[in-house]
Amino acid sequence: METYAHRIRFRATKKELGNGLAMMSAMVLLTSIGFIGYHTGRGAEADALLTLCLTLQAIFFFRFVNSQDWKWLWFAFLMIGVGFWVKSVATFLFLPGFAVYTLVFGRGLVSKLLTSWQFYSGVMVAILSVVVYVFVRESAQPGYVEMFFRSNVGRYTNSVGHDQWWIYYFRNMIDGRYIWWMPLVALGIVLSLFDSAQHRFVAFASICALTFLLVISFSRSKLLWYDMPFYPMAGLATAYAIQQLLRSQKTVLRTTLIIVLFFFPTFRMVQHTQAMSLNLQEMNFESQEIYLNKAFREKKDLNHVVVIHDHFDGSLLFYKYKFKAIGKDLILQNSIDGITAGDRVLLRNEEHKRKLHDTFHYEILDSYKTAVLYRVTGIKQKID
Repeated sequence: METYAHRIRFRATKKELGNGLAMMSAMVLLTSIGFIGYHTGRGAEADALLTLCLTLQAIFFFRFVNSQDWKWLWFAFLMIGVGFWVKSVATFLFLPGFAVYTLVFGRGLVSKLLTSWQFYSGVMVAILSVVVYVFVRESAQPGYVEMFFRSNVGRYTNSVGHDQWWIYYFRNMIDGRYIWWMPLVALGIVLSLFDSAQHRFVAFASICALTFLLVISFSRSKLLWYDMPFYPMAGLATAYAIQQLLRSQKTVLRTTLIIVLFFFPTFRMVQHTQAMSLNLQEMNFESQEIYLNKAFREKKDLNHVVVIHDHFDGSLLFYKYKFKAIGKDLILQNSIDGITAGDRVLLRNEEHKRKLHDTFHYEILDSYKTAVLYRVTGIKQKID
């Protein structure tokens, strides 16, 4: 999905602005750690597919505004519906940018939209896609609608365990996700907005990037990888700044400066995608998965071990099935409920450990980073 998002954005940029800027923006995007790093394009997870859907929405909507050909608007609404199937309400996060761009640059288009059946038919396509998805999920998983409003919609204003300060994403970019390109993206956004008549696509991408970042920054619940859709749009503004700064230089000097400019980001990109290394924070977060990997290779007997986790269990399911293939059964759950004397329990979360320590007598059998394998030896008796 990362590859498709990159290719589509490249072709759209080439069509609108030429091969040079398309190549430059492609290089910026491929050297953006926030786009290719942990839990984003590298893992081909749902956020990568969401980024593809949002990028397609943006391209289709921009073409509609410029051509006022209704087919592009219908395609945009279709991708909004597809994006909802991918990652729920996150599919709507570019809409504020679309609205701002239309109000500023789509002279007279707002009234045309509000009085045309084509616009409302597109809205109905998106709404129908949402309703069908919610109906299918509720039928297969009773209680989904309640969970949807509590977790998916409610996480913008309510705590679901990921509370962060409003500057969280900006700080992460400075800490490494976009540090090399931060000054240039700021310059590119300013230049594109002042020169919007000549470079409408760059101005549009800048507005989408800014509004998206503002929307997710003021959400109460934040996670590191939620900013992934920002980078394709920001990469275009960054490349535009580079192009403007180097356009007056001679060919040899311009080529030399580009090589120097991209040397460190390319090195970091290779390090992140090919070194297969995790930093300490990542190793601690994935310590249960790493422990299970080592245990499988070392042929440790983990039959009937209870793995108590606090996060998405996709990778843990992989190890559950991997152990099952050799006749060993792993039990996955997200609380210590049901644990009895004699059980072996693999924990990572500190709150889970505290509850186990308070409730049971135990011995530690093994550990890796924050993952600890316990054997429960008895239940503590409360003294009145």
